[in-house]
Amino acid sequence: MKKNIIASIFVAFVVSVVSVVPALSQQPGPELVDEAANASTKQDHTYFENHLAEDVVWMGKDGHAISGKSTVVGFIRTQLTASPARTLTASNVRVGSTADAAWATFAYTIEGGDEPIEGLNTTVFRRAGNEWEVVVVHGAMNAAGHH
Repeated sequence: MKKNIIASIFVAFVVSVVSVVPALSQQPGPELVDEAANASTKQDHTYFENHLAEDVVWMGKDGHAISGKSTVVGFIRTQLTASPARTLTASNVRVGSTADAAWATFAYTIEGGDEPIEGLNTTVFRRAGNEWEVVVVHGAMNAAGHH
């Protein structure tokens, strides 16, 4: 009897883990940030065209805000094709999620201009079928004396 109870508990545990693993593997992780940073460094605006929601809002590091996919993609293209070329490095990435929403926050460094720009970014994602699309991007530059 005792062996049957232990076996039943083990089977129930295995079944619950197996049923949860696919759901966990579909949740976003730091790779969302890595993919965007790599696309930025490679000047790959098509990545952003494919991952931005139609109603995306972008709040830039200098305080401006723009909305709508076509407007944000145009802004990103301008940034990605700036001369000299820039590289984006993300660090201290933190990601969280629910079934249909996710968020990532990270510190960033943009190099390639006169001086490196450091700041913080928060990005909010929405599940769209089997993909995650960006709905909000908020960047803030580090202010002198505050970090």
